[in-house]
Amino acid sequence: MVRTALALATLLLSGSTIAIAWLLRGRPDLETARSILVNLGTEFFGIVVTVAVVDWLFERRRLHDRARELAWSFLHDIERVVRVWQGGPPGMETDELLGLISSIEADDKPSESAQALLVHLGHRSKELMDKEPRTLALSPALRAGLTELLGLRSLRDGSTPTSVRMVAEILDQSSVQMSRVLGLSTQRFPAGLIRFRDPTPEAQERRYLEIRSEMSA
Repeated sequence: MVRTALALATLLLSGSTIAIAWLLRGRPDLETARSILVNLGTEFFGIVVTVAVVDWLFERRRLHDRARELAWSFLHDIERVVRVWQGGPPGMETDELLGLISSIEADDKPSESAQALLVHLGHRSKELMDKEPRTLALSPALRAGLTELLGLRSLRDGSTPTSVRMVAEILDQSSVQMSRVLGLSTQRFPAGLIRFRDPTPEAQERRYLEIRSEMSA
């Protein structure tokens, strides 16, 4: 706010100085003063342009950092959901996460807890898209990832093969987009080499309670 006010004041000063110089045209006795005013007006205008460019660069950097912050946050949320649903260690690399997602089978029904996390992820993406339009305008990959997650809002029953495949595709594509924002690998760990996958209802509920405990701690 202060920087904007100073920029506007400097711009007004520049315009006033040049206007006074223009009014002095045709006065040979004041030609020196007129030249000084023109130079001052030009300098003031240059200051305004410099401040505007610097502000623009700082704002782009801030939005870029914000995009990375949001991408990390959503990637961690996706990892948390996948851990509850399928298993896996905390802090998985993106290749492990994508490999685990690609190993989801059509009859892997998400538990009520996992489904609640999926739906929440969809609603959170909608909230961020409404609140962060400037950040998303600067980061098409982040926008694409959040747009994918919107499909989770309407999830009601993950028991049918079609629903499970849809959810797996959403998680896969959104993870890829978030990884691109962060410059992370989008390679997939071979699904056949994953040994810790356990989508049974009992295992899902156990992992959900464990993750809740981790978050509380």
